[in-house]
Amino acid sequence: MNDQEAKLTKFEVLLNRDHKKILAFSFSLVSDVHKARDIAQEAMITAFKKLEEYDESRDFGKWVRGIVRMKYLEHFRHNREIPLSDELIELIDSNYARWDAAANHAPARETLFQVLNECVGKLNDEQRTLMEKFYYQRQKTGEIALSENLNETTVRKRLERVRSMLKVCIDKNLAAAR
Repeated sequence: MNDQEAKLTKFEVLLNRDHKKILAFSFSLVSDVHKARDIAQEAMITAFKKLEEYDESRDFGKWVRGIVRMKYLEHFRHNREIPLSDELIELIDSNYARWDAAANHAPARETLFQVLNECVGKLNDEQRTLMEKFYYQRQKTGEIALSENLNETTVRKRLERVRSMLKVCIDKNLAAAR
C-alpha cells in the first residue's frame, strides 16, 4: 500500500465514524440542507488535503468541525450574507463536543442519534408536526405559520422551545448513559 492509499484508508476510517455528526453540525449552522451539505463536503475535502496536519491526539470530529466553521464563514463572506455570531457557533460546537464526550462513555447502543430519536418520540403531535415541517419538509416558518394558522413569531418561538426541550432530553439521556 502506497502513502496515498494509506492516507485515504486512514481518512475513511476517521470520517466514517464522524460523517453524520459533521453533516449535522453543518446543518446546525445553515438551515438549508443543500448549503449545509456543500459546506460539509468542502470541509471534508479540506480535511483530507490537510490530514498530515491533524494531530491524532486530538478529537477528529472537533478538528473537522473547526474546518466546517471556517468554510461556513467563507461561504457567508463570499455571498455577503450575515452569519451566526461567533458566540453562537462556539455554543453549538461545545454542545457537539459534550455530546461526543458523553457518547464515548455511553454504551454502544446509546449513540447521539438514537438518543435524539428517543427524545423526538417524546414530543407531542403538535411539536412533532412543527419539527417535521421545518426540518424534514424544509418549510420556512412563514409557510408553517400559514398552514397551521399561526403567527410566524409563534412558530419560531415554538420551534425554539422544542429545540430547547430536545437539548435537555439529549443531555439528560447521555448523562444517564455514562
